[in-house]
Amino acid sequence: MRVHYMRFTPWVVSEHVPDFSTLENLVKSPRFAGLKDEALAVALWGLMVDRELGLFHYCPAQEALWRKDSHDPLLTFNVFGFTICHVHAHVLALLARAAGLPARIANISGHEGTEIFYAGKWHYFDADVQYFHRKREPPYAIASREDLLR
Repeated sequence: MRVHYMRFTPWVVSEHVPDFSTLENLVKSPRFAGLKDEALAVALWGLMVDRELGLFHYCPAQEALWRKDSHDPLLTFNVFGFTICHVHAHVLALLARAAGLPARIANISGHEGTEIFYAGKWHYFDADVQYFHRKREPPYAIASREDLLR
């Protein structure tokens, strides 16, 4: 007689915890509902740096195991939970693109962050070091990589 076992992996979500099952579900979570432009970019960055749900800085395990980096946001959030600057940058860029915001990787002296495009300009977000800077003059927009270099 052959016995078959079934395994179930429940996926629990709520209005307080985004749905990390797919990238599309993640960016459609209530945490991001109705947000656009800067508010959406800041909320996506906020998820990356969230003390309970976000990612922390540490040498990524995937490098040691496979000798290559994984830029997959779902794998990084659901399995590893930690990584270094260039993976943080790629994960945030992929989240921004999935949410409809153009994004690119921006290098500053050997360190990588993410620039997200909205309101006709690029804006620099660092999910690894956990910062972004606002310009000193109104309307106090979030600075770009070029602004920071100046």
